[in-house]
Amino acid sequence: MTERNKSWVLHTLAAEITNSDYRRFCHASASLDQRVSLIETKSNCTLRVNIYGCKGDAFADDEVRRIAIRMRIVQ
Repeated sequence: MTERNKSWVLHTLAAEITNSDYRRFCHASASLDQRVSLIETKSNCTLRVNIYGCKGDAFADDEVRRIAIRMRIVQ
């Protein structure tokens, strides 16, 4: 059986990250409060590209969708 390629986008706010050490090290220390992850799996491999947003400069839902369209994650 061949596994299908899968792609998706995940928009995460720093406040949603439950691991406080990770949140502090990766987000708070750099004044980042969100991340948009573009994720693709194919041939049993996963590729993830993360785009981070600074505090006070939130990604709007339509911006996340435009990023996904550009990366061909959604049609």
